[in-house]
Amino acid sequence: GVEFMPPRDIPFDVKNICK
Repeated sequence: GVEFMPPRDIPFDVKNICK
């Protein structure tokens, strides 16, 4: 899973890369 939860301003793509 994702190690951290980025702010909602950050697109899901960035969140997906940072998992």
